[in-house]
Parts: sequence; C-alpha cells; structure tokens
Amino acid sequence: MLVDDALAAAVREAKTREGVADDKDLRELDASGRGITSLDGIDALTGLHRLRLDDNEIRDIGPLADLTGVTGLFLADNAVSDLRPLSGLSRLPALDLSGNAVTELAPLSSMTCLTWLDVSRNPLVNAGDLVGLAFLTRLSLDRTGLTALPCLDGFSRLRSLSAVGNRLDSLEPLCDVTGLRTLNVRANLISDLSPLRGMHHLRSLDLSENPVDDLSPLAGLQQMHTLYVWCGRVADLTPLRSLTGLVELGMADNVLTGVGALDDLDRLEVLFLGGNTQLDASPLGADRAGAITDYRGPQWRDHAAG
Repeated sequence: MLVDDALAAAVREAKTREGVADDKDLRELDASGRGITSLDGIDALTGLHRLRLDDNEIRDIGPLADLTGVTGLFLADNAVSDLRPLSGLSRLPALDLSGNAVTELAPLSSMTCLTWLDVSRNPLVNAGDLVGLAFLTRLSLDRTGLTALPCLDGFSRLRSLSAVGNRLDSLEPLCDVTGLRTLNVRANLISDLSPLRGMHHLRSLDLSENPVDDLSPLAGLQQMHTLYVWCGRVADLTPLRSLTGLVELGMADNVLTGVGALDDLDRLEVLFLGGNTQLDASPLGADRAGAITDYRGPQWRDHAAG
C-alpha cells in the first residue's frame, strides 16, 4: 500500500491513462514535481518499465530495490544520498541521479548494463567507481566538484561525455576514448588539448571558459562539426584551416588578431567572434579593424563584408 498520498494519486492517474486496474500491470509512471517524500509501497508496481520521480523530496530509495524490470529510472532533483538500493538493478540501462546529495558511486559498479548515466550536480568525492561500466554510451558529470576525470580505459562505446563546471586540469584520461562524438568540458582549468589528437570521430566540442591558447591538437579532427572555445586565450586560428566540415564555430572573447584561416571553411554557417578587440576581419570581406560584434547565422560572411 502506498503511504504517500501524492504518489498514490499519480499511480491512480497513470492506471487510468493506461487502462489497467491492477498495480502490477502499470508499465509507466511519471510522478515528477508532486512533493513526494516516501516511496513505501511502490515495490508493488512490479510491471514498471519506466519510472520518473524528478523534482520531489525523496531521500530513501530503498523501496525501488525490487523493481528489477525498470529500464528507465529518473530521480533528478531529490535528496538521495545512498545508492545501495539500486545495486541489484543490474539490467537497468538508463539512470538519472542529477541534482541529489550523492558522494559515492560505488553501488553503481554492479550495474553493468547502464548505457546512459547522469550524476551531474552531486557533491562527488570521485568518480573512480564507474570503472567497469563498459557499456556506457553517454555520461554526464557536470558540476560535481571533480578535480580529475575517472579512468575510462575500456569505455570504447562512450559517445558523449559532459563534465561542465568542475576543476579539471587534464584530459589525459580520455586518450583511449577515441570513439567520442560529443565532448563538453566547459568551465574547467584545461589548457593542454593534446589528449584529443586521436579523437577522429569527434563532431561536437566545447572548451569554453578554459585557459586554452593552442588549438593545434585539433588540426586532424576532420569530423568536427561544432566547436566552441569562448573566453579562452587563443590568438591563432591556423590549426582550424583543415577542419573543412565545421558548420558552427564560437571564438568570442579570445585574443584573436586575424581570421584568415577561416576563409576557406565553406560550410561554416554560424560564427561568433565578439569580444576579440584587436581582430582584423578583413580576410572575411571588409577592411575592418578594431572591436567588432558577433557574426551570427548563415549570413555571417555578408555581415563581415559590411
């Protein structure tokens, strides 16, 4: 029996939508934003495949331990700190724990079927306990206070990694993660991009708000479609000359003095250059110098030409 009235109401509504009478026949439950404090009794919903409990006041997730058929579990923005009840959900592929009070990820080490994991906005001590989750394709570690990325050796299936707003100063753990398509490490302390040299499948990269001054390690990344390096220390765009597939480029608030290297990037549609106060934009068309505003959208070449 469900002891939380808000959860009970959500279950009744979900059963009506699905047209089922028995709790065990319910397949999907969205009980987000209802002020739920207790999950006692939810273990009776043995047929659940997808469970969304975002934005509640849940601390104890013990009652979830027996829901072994769940394939999507979403617990963002609660007050969860103890993940041990999840350790038996060994077949769970998708888990969102963002915005909780988690410090240790060790209970997740047995969840080897995880392919999608978000632990952003938790005060993690470290993320080393992720070793062994070799089926992960998407991992989010934003704003967790990490000073180092976990060892990701063997994560050959990882396609998307986000670690925004931490205190990372090295990308060295990514050297062997050559299958990445998307990487976002905005707002960290990274200056050396050499670990990215072998990421030939990388299509989207955000390095904004890092002390980056040398883009040469990116020169061979021919699949790059989107690149952002806002608020850096970049003066030279020459390494980007070979990235002929670039469609979107953000280089605002750097120390650029010229953009001639971009002249042959015919696919470039969106370009941000604002805040480069000494930029000579003449290679893009007009004979303009001094401070310029952002060039945005498909007509950026026309804007540059005045």
